Parts: sequence; structure tokens; C-alpha cells
Amino acid sequence: MYLIIIEGFKLLGPSVNSFLTMRAGYVFHFVRTVYYYYASKSELFTEIMIQMMTRIRKKINVLLQTNLPLKERLLNIAKTYLKATVDIDMDGFMKGIKNTLSVEQQKKINQAEVDMYQTIENAFIEAINQKEIREINPMFATHAYLSLLKVGYTNNGQEQIYQTVEEVAEQIIELFWRGIGG
Repeated sequence: MYLIIIEGFKLLGPSVNSFLTMRAGYVFHFVRTVYYYYASKSELFTEIMIQMMTRIRKKINVLLQTNLPLKERLLNIAKTYLKATVDIDMDGFMKGIKNTLSVEQQKKINQAEVDMYQTIENAFIEAINQKEIREINPMFATHAYLSLLKVGYTNNGQEQIYQTVEEVAEQIIELFWRGIGG
């Protein structure tokens, strides 16, 4: 739990990180204060996940609002995602933690995830309407794109297929784009 607090609060902002770098006595006081606001570890974890997904959604939205072709915007999202998750198996982590969350907490996290996906889906809808990509179910396109990102850098402990995040991102987008580009 202590690791979740320290690592998780990195997602909530630099002021919390600088607070955690203070002496251990202060960190103990900080943890007590956190539990004053959150009744359980699962409540704290839920809030951390929701805040993280909200920040990711905002970052995705910023990347999608740039005045670039959709293919380049998707490439920028892919690079950002892969750099942020190169050492993290979020799906495996979430599977392991779901048993400790209430149904309501799971619903809240799932809704934050849906909101995050909706941002990308909206970009596909706009691109379809502007004939930038072919007609395709935008929800399917969103999930296909995100699935490719999740494959990303994983290699089951074997030699890396590509040496850099940029190479992986470019290959993912090329594969994906050939399917939706028309």
C-alpha cells in the first residue's frame, strides 16, 4: 500500500511529490492525513486511478487538438503512451487489484476509462466526417488502436523487436493506418 501511495501520488502532481521527499516523520503524518480523507486503501486507489485517467484524457485531447493530420496526431499519442508505460503492465496490474475494489469503485474506474476512450473515438468520428479516413465503426477503431498500443513494447522477456519507442510507435501507426486510411 505504501508503494501505491508514493507511486500513485506522482500522478496527482509535483507538489505532492515534493511533500513526500520530506523527512520520514512528515511522510507518516501525510499518510495519516490521507486516511482522514479516504476510508480505505481501495478508496484511495480508486481516486488515484480516476485522477490519472482524467489527466491522460486531457493530454490525449491536447494532442488531438493540434493542427496535424490524424495519422500524425495518433503517432504523437502512441509515442507519449509508449514512453509512459514502457515498464508498466497496467492490464495485469488492474486484473490483480480488481478483487479488492467494490462494484461501485470498479464502475467509477471503468467510467473514467470510457471517458478517456471517448476522446479518441470523437477524433475518429471527425476524421470520418471529413473523409480523412474511410467509414468504420469509430468505437471499433478506438479499441483496435488502443489494443495495438497495449501490445506496444512487450516482448515476453525476449530480445526487443525495435530499439526505440519511436520505432515501435511508427510501426503501430503504419499497421493501423493501412486498415483505416482507405
